[in-house]
Amino acid sequence: MPRRAHRRALPVSASGAASVGAPAPNAEERHNWYLAYTRWRIGHLRHESVTFFRNSQHRSLIWFMVMRGYYDGAPPSLQDCIAASLCSTGTARGIITTAEAKGYFRFVSDPGDSRKRRVAPTALCVAEYQEMVGIFLRLADLLDHRDLESMIRHVSAVLHAPHGDAAKWYRAYAHWRITSQRAAPERKSVRFFRQSRPHTTIWMAVMEGHYDGRPVALNECIRNVMCSKDTARKIINAAIHAGYFILDGAHDDSRKKLVRPSAHCVEDYQAMVDMLLRLADVLQPRVV
Repeated sequence: MPRRAHRRALPVSASGAASVGAPAPNAEERHNWYLAYTRWRIGHLRHESVTFFRNSQHRSLIWFMVMRGYYDGAPPSLQDCIAASLCSTGTARGIITTAEAKGYFRFVSDPGDSRKRRVAPTALCVAEYQEMVGIFLRLADLLDHRDLESMIRHVSAVLHAPHGDAAKWYRAYAHWRITSQRAAPERKSVRFFRQSRPHTTIWMAVMEGHYDGRPVALNECIRNVMCSKDTARKIINAAIHAGYFILDGAHDDSRKKLVRPSAHCVEDYQAMVDMLLRLADVLQPRVV
């Protein structure tokens, strides 16, 4: 399973708590971790099922319910999924039906009652979920490769599925996400930028500019995202309206508009990355 010894200290959380026994990194080390995560994330936005289920708290709760059932060997019933979703029956049914149509979920019959339907993940959903969790559990090792090219070269070597008690770790992650999301929903700016691939691409471009000390230009944000210019503008305008982005003029040319993250957005982003870097420690007590 994930290596317990890291070559560099893990970042502390936003509250200042660090992993047990790990010395707190200085400000420059923290900055380098956030920049490394941002650059790595830009090159790895390919998991369609992950993007779909992260779109809302309701989708995520259903997803983790189904994945936990998969690793328990007991797929949840359709009724259990609906009850766990914290939304209306109609909305929950719509999420599950859409996930089936997209090839992420499948219905299986209940061995004890053929009239009941249970919900199970497809092979595609399982593969993308396991790669996601495997990445998170090895994130510190991955980000130890300072430059992007070196990072990408080592992906296949560093990020393969956990060995041994793999299913226990995958199950522990699903269970932890169910309980944590019910207790405290994901930070609003993180949820906003996980709505779609274009949202995430724009988010990562702005965050990379922030940690590089070179805020990204508005035109560059719009040009580099894989969607129409109108869609990109709507995403950026919505982020500005929500208080996640700030638009201002460049020092050398006031006509050039730069996109910067707000203090609130930076705080949410760093808390997310800190949590991911400490994930193995968080899940360890739940792997039984």
